[in-house]
Amino acid sequence: PWQVYLELLYRHPSGAYAGLEGLLVDDYFVDDANRADSRAYQLLNLRLGWQRRWGDWTLSPFVALNNLTDADYDGTVRL
Repeated sequence: PWQVYLELLYRHPSGAYAGLEGLLVDDYFVDDANRADSRAYQLLNLRLGWQRRWGDWTLSPFVALNNLTDADYDGTVRL
C-alpha cells in the first residue's frame, strides 16, 4: 500500500495564506489473514488563515474545510 500527500500553498506578504491539500491512499489489508481490506480513497481539503509574528510569539488562526468531495473512507483501523 502507498499514500501520496500533496499541498499547494499560497502565502501573501500580509500574512494571509490559502492551502489546498490532496491525500491519495491505496487500499490496505485490515486483518492478519489478509482477507478484509479498506478501500482506496482520495481526500481534498482547503485551509485559509493568517500568520503574524510578535517577537518570540507566532499567532496563526485558520479555518479548514476537510473532505470537500465528501469521500467515504475508513479514518481509523485498529487491528
